[in-house]
Amino acid sequence: MKCAVIDDDPCALDTIKGFMASSAVAEVNYSFTNPQEFLDSFKKLDIDVCLVDIVMPEINGFELALRIGNKPVIFISGHENKLIDAFRLVAPIDVVPKPTKKERLFRALEKAHKIIHAEKDLAPVSGFFSTHGQFKQVKLKQSEIVYVKTDDEDRRHKLVVLRNGKKHKIMNCTLEKILSFAPNLIRINKAELISTYVVNSLTGGNITLEGITEGGKPKRVTLSRTYMQDFKNRTGLHL
Repeated sequence: MKCAVIDDDPCALDTIKGFMASSAVAEVNYSFTNPQEFLDSFKKLDIDVCLVDIVMPEINGFELALRIGNKPVIFISGHENKLIDAFRLVAPIDVVPKPTKKERLFRALEKAHKIIHAEKDLAPVSGFFSTHGQFKQVKLKQSEIVYVKTDDEDRRHKLVVLRNGKKHKIMNCTLEKILSFAPNLIRINKAELISTYVVNSLTGGNITLEGITEGGKPKRVTLSRTYMQDFKNRTGLHL
Protein backbone atom coordinates (compact mmCIF):
# COMPACT_ATOMS: atom_id res chain seq x y z
CA MET A 1 0.00 0.00 0.00
CA LYS A 2 1.11 3.54 -0.70
CA CYS A 3 0.84 5.63 2.47
CA ALA A 4 0.94 9.26 3.53
CA VAL A 5 1.87 10.07 7.13
CA ILE A 6 0.75 13.36 8.67
CA ASP A 7 2.09 14.29 12.11
CA ASP A 8 3.21 17.69 13.37
CA ASP A 9 5.86 16.04 15.56
CA PRO A 10 8.97 15.36 13.40
CA CYS A 11 10.27 12.77 15.89
CA ALA A 12 7.01 10.82 15.83
CA LEU A 13 7.01 11.04 12.04
CA ASP A 14 10.54 9.63 11.83
CA THR A 15 9.60 6.78 14.18
CA ILE A 16 6.69 5.71 11.99
CA LYS A 17 8.78 5.98 8.82
CA GLY A 18 11.51 3.89 10.44
CA PHE A 19 9.08 1.16 11.46
CA MET A 20 7.39 1.05 8.07
CA ALA A 21 10.69 0.63 6.26
CA SER A 22 10.46 -3.07 7.16
CA SER A 23 6.75 -3.53 6.48
CA ALA A 24 5.78 -6.15 3.91
CA VAL A 25 2.41 -4.57 3.13
CA ALA A 26 2.96 -0.80 3.18
CA GLU A 27 5.46 1.95 2.45
CA VAL A 28 5.66 5.66 3.24
CA ASN A 29 5.41 7.53 -0.05
CA TYR A 30 4.63 10.95 1.43
CA SER A 31 5.09 12.58 4.83
CA PHE A 32 3.94 15.95 6.18
CA THR A 33 4.36 17.86 9.44
CA ASN A 34 1.88 20.49 8.26
CA PRO A 35 -1.69 19.20 7.71
CA GLN A 36 -2.59 22.13 5.45
CA GLU A 37 0.30 21.33 3.13
CA PHE A 38 -0.99 17.78 2.91
CA LEU A 39 -4.51 18.96 2.06
CA ASP A 40 -3.15 21.33 -0.58
CA SER A 41 -1.34 18.40 -2.26
CA PHE A 42 -3.87 15.64 -1.55
CA LYS A 43 -5.60 15.48 -4.94
CA LYS A 44 -2.27 15.01 -6.69
CA LEU A 45 -1.07 12.18 -4.42
CA ASP A 46 -1.30 8.51 -5.32
CA ILE A 47 -2.05 6.92 -1.93
CA ASP A 48 -4.06 4.01 -0.53
CA VAL A 49 -4.21 4.98 3.15
CA CYS A 50 -3.36 7.95 5.38
CA LEU A 51 -1.76 7.68 8.83
CA VAL A 52 -2.89 10.77 10.72
CA ASP A 53 -2.06 12.26 14.12
CA ILE A 54 -5.22 13.42 15.88
CA VAL A 55 -3.96 16.43 17.86
CA MET A 56 -2.34 18.94 15.51
CA PRO A 57 -2.44 22.77 15.40
CA GLU A 58 -4.95 24.58 13.18
CA ILE A 59 -6.31 21.42 11.54
CA ASN A 60 -6.79 18.38 13.78
CA GLY A 61 -6.84 14.80 12.54
CA PHE A 62 -10.63 14.50 12.63
CA GLU A 63 -11.12 17.54 10.42
CA LEU A 64 -8.40 16.38 8.05
CA ALA A 65 -9.97 12.93 7.71
CA LEU A 66 -13.38 14.43 6.95
CA ARG A 67 -11.91 16.73 4.31
CA ILE A 68 -10.27 13.91 2.35
CA GLY A 69 -13.55 12.05 1.97
CA ASN A 70 -13.53 8.27 1.66
CA LYS A 71 -9.78 7.76 1.72
CA PRO A 72 -8.96 5.11 4.41
CA VAL A 73 -7.41 6.53 7.59
CA ILE A 74 -5.41 5.10 10.49
CA PHE A 75 -5.27 7.50 13.42
CA ILE A 76 -2.23 7.75 15.69
CA SER A 77 -2.67 9.53 19.00
CA GLY A 78 -1.17 9.86 22.47
CA HIS A 79 -4.42 11.20 23.92
CA GLU A 80 -6.57 8.36 25.27
CA ASN A 81 -9.63 10.59 25.53
CA LYS A 82 -9.51 11.02 21.75
CA LEU A 83 -9.64 7.31 20.92
CA ILE A 84 -13.40 6.88 21.40
CA ASP A 85 -14.07 10.11 19.49
CA ALA A 86 -11.98 8.79 16.62
CA PHE A 87 -14.32 5.85 16.04
CA ARG A 88 -17.46 7.85 16.76
CA LEU A 89 -16.72 10.80 14.47
CA VAL A 90 -14.74 9.37 11.58
CA ALA A 91 -14.83 5.53 11.63
CA PRO A 92 -11.14 4.97 10.78
CA ILE A 93 -9.63 1.60 9.95
CA ASP A 94 -7.82 1.63 13.30
CA VAL A 95 -6.42 3.89 16.03
CA VAL A 96 -2.82 3.30 17.12
CA PRO A 97 -1.89 4.76 20.52
CA LYS A 98 1.31 6.70 21.18
CA PRO A 99 4.08 6.07 21.97
CA THR A 100 3.83 4.00 18.80
CA LYS A 101 4.85 0.35 19.02
CA LYS A 102 6.01 -1.38 15.85
CA GLU A 103 3.91 -4.49 16.42
CA ARG A 104 0.75 -2.46 17.03
CA LEU A 105 1.37 -0.30 13.96
CA PHE A 106 1.90 -3.40 11.80
CA ARG A 107 -1.40 -4.89 12.99
CA ALA A 108 -3.18 -1.72 11.89
CA LEU A 109 -1.42 -1.77 8.51
CA GLU A 110 -2.32 -5.41 7.95
CA LYS A 111 -5.93 -4.64 8.82
CA ALA A 112 -5.91 -1.82 6.26
CA HIS A 113 -4.30 -4.12 3.70
CA LYS A 114 -7.05 -6.71 4.16
CA ILE A 115 -9.84 -4.16 3.86
CA ILE A 116 -8.41 -2.36 0.85
CA HIS A 117 -7.64 -5.52 -1.09
CA ALA A 118 -10.99 -7.07 -0.22
CA GLU A 119 -12.68 -4.08 -1.83
CA LYS A 120 -10.63 -4.12 -5.01
CA ASP A 121 -11.64 -6.15 -8.02
CA LEU A 122 -8.61 -8.37 -7.89
CA ALA A 123 -7.34 -10.11 -10.99
CA PRO A 124 -8.76 -13.63 -11.48
CA VAL A 125 -6.65 -16.73 -10.96
CA SER A 126 -7.01 -19.28 -13.74
CA GLY A 127 -6.00 -22.91 -13.51
CA PHE A 128 -7.06 -26.45 -14.26
CA PHE A 129 -9.11 -28.02 -11.52
CA SER A 130 -10.25 -31.57 -10.97
CA THR A 131 -13.83 -32.16 -9.79
CA HIS A 132 -15.04 -35.70 -9.26
CA GLY A 133 -12.29 -37.05 -11.45
CA GLN A 134 -13.07 -34.79 -14.40
CA PHE A 135 -10.89 -31.95 -15.67
CA LYS A 136 -12.32 -28.52 -16.26
CA GLN A 137 -11.06 -24.94 -16.26
CA VAL A 138 -12.31 -22.68 -13.50
CA LYS A 139 -11.57 -18.99 -12.90
CA LEU A 140 -11.20 -17.75 -9.35
CA LYS A 141 -10.49 -14.33 -7.86
CA GLN A 142 -7.33 -14.32 -5.79
CA SER A 143 -9.26 -12.83 -2.85
CA GLU A 144 -11.37 -16.03 -2.70
CA ILE A 145 -8.41 -18.30 -1.91
CA VAL A 146 -7.76 -18.74 1.81
CA TYR A 147 -5.71 -21.95 2.01
CA VAL A 148 -3.51 -23.97 -0.34
CA LYS A 149 -1.86 -27.29 0.39
CA THR A 150 0.34 -29.59 -1.67
CA ASP A 151 -1.62 -32.75 -2.46
CA ASP A 152 -0.66 -35.70 -0.24
CA GLU A 153 -0.92 -38.25 -3.06
CA ASP A 154 0.68 -36.29 -5.90
CA ARG A 155 2.85 -33.27 -5.06
CA ARG A 156 2.36 -31.84 -8.55
CA HIS A 157 -1.22 -31.01 -7.60
CA LYS A 158 -2.49 -28.48 -5.02
CA LEU A 159 -5.61 -28.47 -2.87
CA VAL A 160 -7.23 -25.02 -2.79
CA VAL A 161 -9.82 -23.96 -0.20
CA LEU A 162 -12.04 -20.95 -0.88
CA ARG A 163 -13.74 -18.53 1.50
CA ASN A 164 -17.09 -20.19 0.94
CA GLY A 165 -15.64 -23.56 1.99
CA LYS A 166 -15.45 -25.07 -1.49
CA LYS A 167 -12.36 -27.09 -2.36
CA HIS A 168 -10.65 -27.63 -5.70
CA LYS A 169 -7.62 -29.57 -6.81
CA ILE A 170 -5.31 -27.64 -9.11
CA MET A 171 -3.50 -29.94 -11.49
CA ASN A 172 0.23 -29.60 -12.19
CA CYS A 173 0.72 -26.26 -10.46
CA THR A 174 3.46 -24.96 -8.15
CA LEU A 175 3.01 -22.91 -5.01
CA GLU A 176 5.19 -20.23 -6.62
CA LYS A 177 2.76 -19.91 -9.51
CA ILE A 178 -0.18 -19.54 -7.12
CA LEU A 179 1.69 -16.85 -5.17
CA SER A 180 2.35 -14.96 -8.40
CA PHE A 181 -1.42 -14.78 -8.97
CA ALA A 182 -2.40 -14.31 -5.34
CA PRO A 183 0.10 -12.09 -3.44
CA ASN A 184 -2.42 -11.84 -0.58
CA LEU A 185 -1.36 -15.37 0.42
CA ILE A 186 1.53 -16.09 2.80
CA ARG A 187 3.82 -19.10 2.55
CA ILE A 188 4.15 -20.75 5.97
CA ASN A 189 6.12 -23.90 5.08
CA LYS A 190 7.24 -25.91 2.05
CA ALA A 191 3.77 -27.30 1.43
CA GLU A 192 1.20 -24.70 2.51
CA LEU A 193 -0.03 -21.15 1.81
CA ILE A 194 -2.61 -19.26 3.86
CA SER A 195 -4.49 -15.98 3.61
CA THR A 196 -4.17 -13.42 6.40
CA TYR A 197 -7.98 -13.46 6.53
CA VAL A 198 -8.02 -16.86 8.22
CA VAL A 199 -5.20 -16.37 10.75
CA ASN A 200 -6.74 -16.67 14.21
CA SER A 201 -3.74 -17.11 16.50
CA LEU A 202 -0.09 -18.17 16.66
CA THR A 203 1.16 -20.35 19.51
CA GLY A 204 4.52 -22.07 19.64
CA GLY A 205 4.89 -22.17 15.87
CA ASN A 206 1.36 -23.49 15.32
CA ILE A 207 -1.16 -21.29 13.51
CA THR A 208 -4.85 -21.76 14.23
CA LEU A 209 -7.01 -21.00 11.20
CA GLU A 210 -10.42 -19.38 11.42
CA GLY A 211 -13.25 -20.80 9.32
CA ILE A 212 -11.29 -23.90 8.23
CA THR A 213 -11.90 -27.07 10.22
CA GLU A 214 -10.32 -30.50 10.39
CA GLY A 215 -11.96 -33.28 12.35
CA GLY A 216 -14.58 -30.86 13.61
CA LYS A 217 -11.97 -28.54 15.13
CA PRO A 218 -10.25 -25.36 13.83
CA LYS A 219 -7.42 -26.44 11.56
CA ARG A 220 -3.87 -25.91 12.80
CA VAL A 221 -0.85 -25.57 10.54
CA THR A 222 2.87 -25.28 11.23
CA LEU A 223 4.91 -22.13 10.63
CA SER A 224 8.47 -23.04 9.68
CA ARG A 225 11.46 -20.90 10.65
CA THR A 226 12.26 -20.21 6.99
CA TYR A 227 9.05 -18.22 6.54
CA MET A 228 8.65 -16.94 10.09
CA GLN A 229 9.93 -13.39 9.58
CA ASP A 230 7.73 -12.73 6.56
CA PHE A 231 4.73 -14.06 8.46
CA LYS A 232 5.47 -11.75 11.41
CA ASN A 233 5.83 -8.75 9.12
CA ARG A 234 2.58 -9.49 7.28
CA THR A 235 0.40 -10.24 10.31
CA GLY A 236 2.02 -8.49 13.29
CA LEU A 237 1.81 -11.78 15.24
CA HIS A 238 4.83 -13.08 17.17
CA LEU A 239 5.72 -16.28 18.97
